[in-house]
Amino acid sequence: MTPSRQMLELVGNFTLTTDVSADEFWKGAFALALAALGKLPPERREASLANIERGGLREAVDEFIFRCAALQPKSAYPRLMS
Repeated sequence: MTPSRQMLELVGNFTLTTDVSADEFWKGAFALALAALGKLPPERREASLANIERGGLREAVDEFIFRCAALQPKSAYPRLMS
């Protein structure tokens, strides 16, 4: 199993049990990213940080959202807006 798959499985079933702010939620996600980046060798860490700085993080989030939407079951009936 790849490290990315392992990390996704760790947080994939995570459910917030309390009402937390977006700031608190981001702090947890940021801590995971820091821990993962901190385990990389210096050269790979710098390359990863440079990719994030060039917009790689935004692209990865957009791709994740797109893939999640593709996995959602489609209803046979259109959704009515009221």
